[in-house]
Amino acid sequence: MSPTLYSRSRMLTPRTLFSPLFVILTACSHPMPKIEVVSFQEQVREEVEEHPTQFQLPRQGDAQAWTRAQLFFRDYELSTPIVSSNEIKSNPKGDRRFLYQISRAGHGKEVEYVVNCVGREPRDNEIAEVNAKNVARFLKEGQLELSLLTK
Repeated sequence: MSPTLYSRSRMLTPRTLFSPLFVILTACSHPMPKIEVVSFQEQVREEVEEHPTQFQLPRQGDAQAWTRAQLFFRDYELSTPIVSSNEIKSNPKGDRRFLYQISRAGHGKEVEYVVNCVGREPRDNEIAEVNAKNVARFLKEGQLELSLLTK
């Protein structure tokens, strides 16, 4: 056998590239990708929990966000809030489990919003934080996840 023929038989040709043995060995040498299965509810919860309770909006988005703040108290908080020109907060005389405060302040071409929620009981602080983030997301993006809004 001549050296040329020997080295030719060792070359990767289309026939050897697609042989079952080559494909199996190649597949085994690469790590399998990790797949994480996340439910829609878990994905929404992550989005809500990542949303800040303090954020800025351009001035042109202020009126819409402020209207959403008022709608939140009217439709979801179901209490008569204490309202001023730059703050809306829960009436502490009510029997609601959570108290909310939404405030805004203009800074040049932007308006800063701060959303707070506190539980009447100290054990509710973690839930109150998720509620505040959910409401902040609603003010900024118009999406309120009712399944995560604990009353």
